[in-house]
Amino acid sequence: MLLSIVSTAASAVLYPAAAACLLAAIWAITLALAEARTAPGLAARLAPPPADGATPSADDTPSRPWVLVTGTSSGIGLATAAELVTRGFGVYATVRRADDGDALRAAVGGPASEALVRTVVCDVTREEEMAAVGEQLAQGGRLWGLVACAGVSVTGTVEETPAAAWAAQLEVNVVGTVRTIHAALP
Repeated sequence: MLLSIVSTAASAVLYPAAAACLLAAIWAITLALAEARTAPGLAARLAPPPADGATPSADDTPSRPWVLVTGTSSGIGLATAAELVTRGFGVYATVRRADDGDALRAAVGGPASEALVRTVVCDVTREEEMAAVGEQLAQGGRLWGLVACAGVSVTGTVEETPAAAWAAQLEVNVVGTVRTIHAALP
């Protein structure tokens, strides 16, 4: 099952309908998690790591649910990836620069960050880099979900902000999200 969540909050500022979609996605996630708690097979797969201090290892990679999270350099993407890891998910975390992965590893901390975080350096605006992400996903663990958090926000009035700035925002927030979905599809 590929759970696709498009959470580009910056678009919600421009398009009220996007805000409604974001709220609907949050509601859908809440319902899915509540349902997962009552489904024995799914609940077992989504259970957090054991409380006995056992460290996740590469040995459990094939059976572990993995989530692709874009925009993990900071903000909502970083917080989402860290929360998923604390709940026992493996995370493919996209960052634009290799050293941005350090912030996520610090947020997760400990040995779990090595076993559960796979940093992928890419820019969602570059087709060839997102294709490489798709290839890496095909070789890794089972992809359970996608959270698209990569986004930028243009500030300023329409009359004062160049059209190129708006185009760049749409390239990241909309087209980048579509590229991410394409990369995640089997």
